[in-house]
Amino acid sequence: MPSRFIAGSCLAALMLLAACAPHATTLERRTSPDNRFVASLVKENRGGAVGSQSYNIYLSTNGTNPKNERRVFGASHCETARFFWTADRKIVIQYSMDCEIYEFRNRWYEVSAYEGDPRGIASVEILLMRMAKD
Repeated sequence: MPSRFIAGSCLAALMLLAACAPHATTLERRTSPDNRFVASLVKENRGGAVGSQSYNIYLSTNGTNPKNERRVFGASHCETARFFWTADRKIVIQYSMDCEIYEFRNRWYEVSAYEGDPRGIASVEILLMRMAKD
């Protein structure tokens, strides 16, 4: 009898953990105007009793493994977040007024042997813009 109780308890705990596991969905991927960089907007649902969600924006060099992306923006409790490129090396992130931003970088650097810079550094400027309430 105790072994059935333990087995049942373990199964219930595993099901609970699976229900609370985060689930990420890529909502949008856009390349920079010069096609060198890629930005991705990812919505992550954390499940559980509260069911929180977050929006994350990642940058990477186009053609690299998505696992090499680095987060430049993270916010929770958002109604929405979005982004757009304004130049080859400039991106604007828009967020709703209810967002709680927990991570932001205003400049992203990627090392590249193909830049004219002898240090091989390419960078992207990142601007934040709060959306007006309708």
